[in-house]
Amino acid sequence: MRYCPIHCWGGLPPCTSICAWTFTPARSANPNEGSGLPVGLRRGNLPRVSIRHFMSPLIEEALQAIESDRLDVVQRGFLVLAEVVAVNRIQNFQSDIVPEANHEILEWAPLEKIQRTVQQWIENHPDHAGACSAFWVLDKFRDNALRPFLRHWLERYLRQIQTHLPVLGQILFDLDSLGETRVSNHPAASNHGKNIDDAIRYLQATKSNEGQRL
Repeated sequence: MRYCPIHCWGGLPPCTSICAWTFTPARSANPNEGSGLPVGLRRGNLPRVSIRHFMSPLIEEALQAIESDRLDVVQRGFLVLAEVVAVNRIQNFQSDIVPEANHEILEWAPLEKIQRTVQQWIENHPDHAGACSAFWVLDKFRDNALRPFLRHWLERYLRQIQTHLPVLGQILFDLDSLGETRVSNHPAASNHGKNIDDAIRYLQATKSNEGQRL
């Protein structure tokens, strides 16, 4: 990945011009330390790279895909977006899964649009089965500004889980009282993590056993 020193010296987003700079291993001691943006720069004899100011067909199609009614299409759209963002934001990243993403060298404006679109998608579809893929895209930005957004949704999902945890524990007690051998011994009402693991194992074993009888 190549950046010009004017924009990247302070850990800012990639520049909007055409440049042929490369970097030494030196890293920034600033709030964007985790972003993978270089600080120690040197002039390199590298081919010039055109940095896009707009959305390419690859990105536009991915943004359309995440609004699909089909989960596999939504997940594929997020996969493409994650790889494009990673190419631009993570040092030395090259995509093997979506090779076309390696040519998507973007300025910050289209990257910010991707970020805002994914955040809005999460706001609109918090319980969608593809929500995990959406947060995976945000991870690729390595953007400290996302912390409040991520904390908000961590709290929101945690509240959802906590609402049902006492019920889950009681159901395990009920099954244990009925002599269900597939329930872990001594279910603990307050050990929520164990209860979740026990419930998953119990249901998997039950379904496996039912499948063998068919």
